[in-house]
Amino acid sequence: MNRAAAGFAAALGAAVLLAACSGPGGRGGPRGPQAGPFRPIAQPGEVVANELAFARYAREEGQRAAFLEFAADGALMFVPQPVRAGSWLRSHDLPASPVSWQPYHVWSSCDGSLAVTRGAWQRENGSFGYFVTIWQRQDDGSYRWALNTGGKLEQPLPAPDMIGSDVAECPARQERRIRQEREREWQALPDSLEGPLEGEAADGSLRWSVGETAGEGRELHVSLMRDGTMSEVLSVAAVAGQ
Repeated sequence: MNRAAAGFAAALGAAVLLAACSGPGGRGGPRGPQAGPFRPIAQPGEVVANELAFARYAREEGQRAAFLEFAADGALMFVPQPVRAGSWLRSHDLPASPVSWQPYHVWSSCDGSLAVTRGAWQRENGSFGYFVTIWQRQDDGSYRWALNTGGKLEQPLPAPDMIGSDVAECPARQERRIRQEREREWQALPDSLEGPLEGEAADGSLRWSVGETAGEGRELHVSLMRDGTMSEVLSVAAVAGQ
């Protein structure tokens, strides 16, 4: 094993250890109501652990079961049009070929209310591609996926030496106070699939939007607060997921 592969394996192993400790009843799902109190801080390691537990659950229980188990209320997926995942998954079959995936990078809001993972997927039939998952923190402190998209690639994504991590700069104190006063009103997911699709962290330090491109294409854009301004950190085609 070369140094790059060894470094990535070590990082992945640490996150797998975290993932093994998560999940109600040790099943590997998101933490349930028994989760303890949480602080409004970024937790990129926990997000990565949840992504790994999500992937493991898909291998063990099937892709549809995993997507339903880990989904937030109102979660979105692209098939390729945007749909509410819960109702669509219960009425459609997913590809029979098993899928595996690994997170390569995580972006988190300052308060940890919203995070984004990006990585690679592979199927036993030889196909491969990328995925992007948006994770929303729940009232009990657990993370569930709020949006999933991805696509096939002609060349597989190169595996990094270590899983990358970026945390947003925290908003100014006055802006944080204003946002705290309306925290119960924040929405990570749109109420309707008509019109623009967009969402943001409770503190506004991470935002996402899905915009239309030429033809019927759509693109997912993710922005993170850096040096007092929002900077785009990710832009990918919003099509079918893993």
